[in-house]
Amino acid sequence: MKYLLKAEKPKMVEDLKSLIESYSVVGILDMHKIPTKQAQKMRERLRNVATFKMARKSLLKRALETTKPMLVEKLSGEPALILSKENPFKLYKILRENRVQAAAKVNDIATKDIIIPKGPTPIPPGPAISGLQKIGLKTTVQQGKIAILQDKVAAKAGEPINADIVNVLNLLKLEPMEIGLKLIAAIEDDTVYDQSIL
Repeated sequence: MKYLLKAEKPKMVEDLKSLIESYSVVGILDMHKIPTKQAQKMRERLRNVATFKMARKSLLKRALETTKPMLVEKLSGEPALILSKENPFKLYKILRENRVQAAAKVNDIATKDIIIPKGPTPIPPGPAISGLQKIGLKTTVQQGKIAILQDKVAAKAGEPINADIVNVLNLLKLEPMEIGLKLIAAIEDDTVYDQSIL
């Protein structure tokens, strides 16, 4: 997020206000822990459905206080606005359906079983073999590259992912995590719909 000069802040608030007033549905997203690359992918996918606006929490708060005051208390984490002409339920469903793949990080919790499939890899033999074997992968060398001999559940759903598994997933360029935009609340016609209702 670009740093705003003090003189630019009132204009930013006015721009946010007019944007908020031009949409029938305004929602609050929590962008915490969403990498920029994935945020851009999601923004691109949803371009025809919604507009996203990121700004400092204090500026969002000032813009909402005079336009949609019921949403002010919903600002938490690293908030962003989502603006749409779709109803809140459809918007929530669209966000859920447009989750994107992301690399695993140490101590992430596996949302489903993470399976490393058998087959050839683009990795030449060498130090990588010990890393693969460390997490219990059975390997061989075929045509000058490491091949995995059988499927392996690297982490079961609900388990934390350790550093050894993360290293192997990165080495194999696997992105087993699914992340999506989290809609905290949305307002339509002065009715606020919380995440639990949506």
